[in-house]
Amino acid sequence: EQIKAKPVNKVLLPLVEYFSRWWPTLALGAKAPNERFPELDENLRQDPLTYKGPIRARVASENLRAIDDAHDAAEQISAPLLVVHSYADTMCDPEGSASLYESASSADKTYDDLRDAQDFVFWHALTHEPGNLLIAERILKWVISRV
Repeated sequence: EQIKAKPVNKVLLPLVEYFSRWWPTLALGAKAPNERFPELDENLRQDPLTYKGPIRARVASENLRAIDDAHDAAEQISAPLLVVHSYADTMCDPEGSASLYESASSADKTYDDLRDAQDFVFWHALTHEPGNLLIAERILKWVISRV
């Protein structure tokens, strides 16, 4: 939502749809570097199966559409829901995850922004960052408590 709220993006976002349809391979920009854990970016650069080019119009458009679809369908979620999103994530807005959580109709839902993760400040790639076992432990505890 922060992306949509910026004045310049009110003009640019409709253009993404246009370019997605008529010029889907148009390079729109580069992925933001992982300044907190640069070694993770280096791992991706070394991986021959990872795309390293700029974000293309079709990919950007489909990502935006998927986010909108998820938010539109959130109130239909009635199953137990766990949302884990670092408060320090600058690549994906944590407010979007908080909004999804709030919109879900589930009576059993948990939102974890990882503020209380002692000794770790997580960013975006939670399962790959230092302290990732803490993430796995929290998820497992949540699941096991519902079995």
